[in-house]
Amino acid sequence: MACPCTWSTRRRSSSFSVRTLRSAARGAPSDTPSVRRGETHPPIPFRYVNAESIPEPGTTVSAYVAYVQDFVCATDILGDPRFPEGIPGVGRLAKSVLCVPALTRDETEVIAIIELYRKVNEEQYTLDEIQMVITMTGWIGAAVQLNNEKLFYLKESELNKYFINLLQLFFNGVVPFDKLVTDIVMFAKKTVGAERGSFYTILGNVVENTNDDILTEVYEEGLDTSQQIFKKKALQRFCKNCPGIAGYAARTGKVIVVEDAYEDERFNKAQDILGFRSRTIISVPIKNSLNVFGVLTLFNKFPRFTQRDEHMLETFASYCLLACQFKRASEDLQKTLHRYNGHNELLVMHVKPCTHDLEAIKNFNVQNLQIPRRYFGFDWFIGNHEKHAIDYVVYSFEYCLGSDFFDRPSLWEFALLARKSYRQNPYHNFAHAFTVFHCAFNIIVKNPKKFTMIEKTGLLIATLLHDSDHFGYTNTFLVMTGNWLAKLYEESCLEHHHIDMCMMFIEITNLFVRIAPEEIQELRRLIEQLILSTDPVSHFKVRGFLANLIKTGAFEWENYEHRLAYMENIMACADLSGQCKPFSVVKQVTASLYKEFYNQGDMEKELGLTPLSMMNREKQKLIPADQIKFLTIICLPMIEILVAVLPNTELLLKMCLDVIERWKMLKDKQEKNLWWPEESHVAL
Repeated sequence: MACPCTWSTRRRSSSFSVRTLRSAARGAPSDTPSVRRGETHPPIPFRYVNAESIPEPGTTVSAYVAYVQDFVCATDILGDPRFPEGIPGVGRLAKSVLCVPALTRDETEVIAIIELYRKVNEEQYTLDEIQMVITMTGWIGAAVQLNNEKLFYLKESELNKYFINLLQLFFNGVVPFDKLVTDIVMFAKKTVGAERGSFYTILGNVVENTNDDILTEVYEEGLDTSQQIFKKKALQRFCKNCPGIAGYAARTGKVIVVEDAYEDERFNKAQDILGFRSRTIISVPIKNSLNVFGVLTLFNKFPRFTQRDEHMLETFASYCLLACQFKRASEDLQKTLHRYNGHNELLVMHVKPCTHDLEAIKNFNVQNLQIPRRYFGFDWFIGNHEKHAIDYVVYSFEYCLGSDFFDRPSLWEFALLARKSYRQNPYHNFAHAFTVFHCAFNIIVKNPKKFTMIEKTGLLIATLLHDSDHFGYTNTFLVMTGNWLAKLYEESCLEHHHIDMCMMFIEITNLFVRIAPEEIQELRRLIEQLILSTDPVSHFKVRGFLANLIKTGAFEWENYEHRLAYMENIMACADLSGQCKPFSVVKQVTASLYKEFYNQGDMEKELGLTPLSMMNREKQKLIPADQIKFLTIICLPMIEILVAVLPNTELLLKMCLDVIERWKMLKDKQEKNLWWPEESHVAL
């Protein structure tokens, strides 16, 4: 017998009570479905009901079934007071009705209803027919749920693609934040069917369950809904006593769903003062495990926001979190940059030379300058001449490069900045910097045609600034103690800092004003490379490369790679040239070095570490042996490479060998108990 059939889908709010027929609820048939729980009702009058009516008793049969979540088999629906509106569109023709719900697998939601009816002159439904319909409904429900889930996942996949593309545009600076917010809220409204939306970004760090007031930037739609961009309104404060729905979501870190705003005491009615009336609300916090960054709020979905809406908006929130974190990180970066610029201005002000030092250039005259007799020899040491160091620096630059290569006032100021940048360390001070600079100067003077103007300039600047603002500790110690400089650079942290100082001074003094732009880039790269090469870690690599070339006769001065490696070796030799002086000078230099080493060793002991012997003041007796080992293994091979290519630097090699012999003599006296403490121990 044919049966007229109406098919409708319904959604039930999770606040309703749950009564299910197990076979229908599981979405699968049962061998012996129970029909005793079905209900029969007397006749009722009929009138048409809106197809969008919500699940509730007192309207239609399908609405009642959706409400109770159980099947109904009514032998005569005419006159039944429990569903007075009967079956929409059928009128008084229907008498016997079989209405069966299809439930989700977890038995919490009605996803569809099968509604069958027979006319007045037709037979009632039998138990076998009821069992068959219930079984079919179970399978139909399973199919509907699987289809809904597939559609949901497809929709979620498209949603993910949309947000990924949108965030890429935002991260690349193509889409501004207010446009991003607009697209997010408008897309959220369209997805869940809401009437209006708001987006709040929280200022500062807010943790869940905070009792403090929360300050936010709010992005809202205007009364003119055709407005294309959500504009940032005035700041809004979520007070702890009257935060509103969005404020509760921000404060608790939980999703807040409101079915009737004016019946919810958490709702702040002042939000509707402009004529908009809030009914249903959902507020989703945008948060990570530590902080709440914002809140997404939607208003007025009919009849209410569902669990699926909540799940969908939580997906929205996860993408919004990335945008909010990026926005906050960008703002923090801008603040940090402004703070850095302020600190940099302060640094420049304090590092600027004194006025009287700058004006001393007026008295500078190369012709009247008294250059020490041995200045053009490797054995000369600045010692008591340090007060004339700036004069010597300017003189040396102009001697190698010519008086017109640099603007003299700029060069003078650059030299003053270099001197002021060195700390009052026992060893890594300006006297050491000048010693290194003087060694490179002499190598260039003795071989003027070997180097280009850029290479001469790079060597002189790099040697003068190679230890600028040295902390007096090794890179290893800075890394071990977590110093900020070690966190700023992954390797060679001190050398990178020296480069930064050097480039800052070049910029302050506009030192390269007379150099062509393309040569400036080349010169900067060379200076960076040369200063980085003073890191002891790189010495062995450069030495091995050059030693192999020289041994095989493959070294070519015209090959820039070979020449650059050789200039790096010059930097290393110049850096250690304080050990290639007359022995009386070497003892002074070594004493200064060990003072600095022992200072670090003392700090390592305080940290519970065991310092190296050369940094342990309790092992001063090992100084001669340590120096012999250091000079033989480190210094001597590099100087031999230097002399192999430029034989006129042989004096450095002779003095290095002489110093080694003097340390050996002290060591022999020490072993034979014929030594004196003041000779064997460096005066510390």
